Amino acid sequence: MTVDPEQSCAFCGARVIDHDPISVRSHPPATDEPAFYCNYACLSARIEKEGLHLGDACAWKPE
Repeated sequence: MTVDPEQSCAFCGARVIDHDPISVRSHPPATDEPAFYCNYACLSARIEKEGLHLGDACAWKPE
């Protein structure tokens, strides 16, 4: 996928092309367009800030 040179990070707003960009799509897709992040640090910060990780992990049952 080619990144638009002016595409901004969905978390911090910086130009993603200046970094190591990644794209993320929701499942099922909410839109046809992915969200772009500067790198995994910005994606991780968004996940933590918005609590997106809570209740979404696989169930672990130690036996």
